[in-house]
Order: sequence, then C-alpha cells, then structure tokens
Amino acid sequence: MSTVKLKDLDPVQLNGKLGLSTSSPNEKIDVNNGNIQLTHSNAGQGIKFKSTSPTGNKCSLTWLDNSGRELWRMILDEEGDNRNYLKFIANGNSVPTLELRDDGSIIMSNLPTTEPSVTGTIWNDSGTLKIKT
Repeated sequence: MSTVKLKDLDPVQLNGKLGLSTSSPNEKIDVNNGNIQLTHSNAGQGIKFKSTSPTGNKCSLTWLDNSGRELWRMILDEEGDNRNYLKFIANGNSVPTLELRDDGSIIMSNLPTTEPSVTGTIWNDSGTLKIKT
C-alpha cells in the first residue's frame, strides 16, 4: 500500500469527492472500513460546522445501518430558521426523542407512562415527570 501526504502536494485537485479505501466515493469524503482520527493538544480542537447561510445553521450527524436506514440523527436548527435547537431523533422518526433549546428548555418525547424497573429511568406519570430511584 502506498502513502500520499496531501500536505506535500500543492495544489491538490480532488474533483469534488475523496475516497479512502474506495474507488467510488458517494460523499465529499467517503471512508470505507476505517476510522477518522483527529489528534489534538487539549486546546479545544475538534469538528466544526460553519454555516454559509445568513438565515440558518441547519447541520446534522446521522448514523445509518448497512441498508442506509437511519438509526439516529443529531440535528441543529432542523427548520433552518436560526432557532438553534439541538435535536436527537431515533429510527428516522419525525418527532425528536430529545430536544435541547437555546433558551435552556429540554423536551423529551415518547416517555414511558408506567414506572420502569431500571433505576435512573425517566417516565411520565399523568403529566408529572418522575425518575426511578
């Protein structure tokens, strides 16, 4: 296997898509059977999503199964209207399981309505939020 150091190539033209361990990438960057590692120096480096739109900040991370079915989606500003709500959505549903709003509100959907057996589990008891102790 050969190694190419992109920093040694100036300029690099990738024609829109980069495939690592794949000859037919489906996305801008497509990594087949591998991990992406970001090495940092404990100075706050990480993944950044920067909007180029003046009207919204819609962006997401999505987990899919091998058939392409959505398992989980974490999406910011789903409506694209700058409200900046962070939503966690399971199994391709349209209703978020958890929503964190920029005013500090937390919304949880589809909570069980009967007392669970697991300590620390949250449930809805006739409109009262309870935690199993």
